[in-house]
Amino acid sequence: MSERLEEVVRENRDLKEKASHLSRQVEGQEGREKAVHEALVTAQELREEIQGQARKEADLIRREAEGDAQELRRVAEDDVRRIQEEGARILEQQHRELEELNRARDRFLRGFRRLLEEQLDFLEVEEAREDPSRSFPKPPDTSEAGGAGGPESEGHANEKERVSGPASDSKNEGEE
Repeated sequence: MSERLEEVVRENRDLKEKASHLSRQVEGQEGREKAVHEALVTAQELREEIQGQARKEADLIRREAEGDAQELRRVAEDDVRRIQEEGARILEQQHRELEELNRARDRFLRGFRRLLEEQLDFLEVEEAREDPSRSFPKPPDTSEAGGAGGPESEGHANEKERVSGPASDSKNEGEE
C-alpha cells in the first residue's frame, strides 16, 4: 500500500503539474484570444473610421463638384445671356441701319423721279418751242461782200442761240 500511496501521490503531483501547465496554456490562450479579439475590434473600428472618412471625402468631393457645376452653369448662362443681348443689340442696330437705307433709297428715288419729271417737262417745252432755224431759210454765204449774211450776221445768230439756249438750261439747272 505504501507503494500504491506513493504512486497516487506521484500521479497527483504529475496531474497537478499537468493542470498547472494546462492552466498556464489556457491563460496564454486566453491572452492571445483577448489580443485577437481586441485586434478585431480595433480593426473593425478602424474600418468604420476609414469608411466614415471615405464617406466624408466623397461628400466633400460631391459638394465641390456640385459647386463647380453650378459655377460653370452660372458662367454658361451669363455667357448665353451676354451673347443674346449682344445679338439683340446687333439685330436692332442692323434694323435701324436697314430702315435708314430704305429712307435714303426712298429719298433718292423721289429726287430721281423729280429730276426725270423736270427733264421731261423741259423736253416738252423744248419740243413745243419753235426752232428759229427751221422756220427761216439760211441766208447765202456772202463773206466777201460783208453783207447781211456775213460774219456779223453769223455772230448775231450765234448770239441768239447763246441767249436762248443757255437761258433755258440755266432755268432748268436752278430747278434741280
